[in-house]
Amino acid sequence: MLKSAGELLINFLKYFGHTFNYDTQEVNPRSGAVVLRSIVSFSPPTSDRTRNAYSIVIRDPFIANKNLAGNCRPSQLQDIKVCFQWSYSALFLGDIDTAFKR
Repeated sequence: MLKSAGELLINFLKYFGHTFNYDTQEVNPRSGAVVLRSIVSFSPPTSDRTRNAYSIVIRDPFIANKNLAGNCRPSQLQDIKVCFQWSYSALFLGDIDTAFKR
């Protein structure tokens, strides 16, 4: 059954606000899936960062060893997660006026 754009948005916000494990999973557009973090190193490599040091991993669909979210700090990731959770809760309750005010 096809879902509406609104249903897809609510499911997206719920998944990335409550279900997705940012420590062990990565978003991989090339494979079209959320997968466990790969052992492939990211570029550019730095001495103080390993693949597990990243707060969030979003693989570049064209450059396999590049993390598009490599500059996202843990505090920024927490802000993103809170926004996903806030928006999900507001939309789930039907409160469209406050869903994206945060």
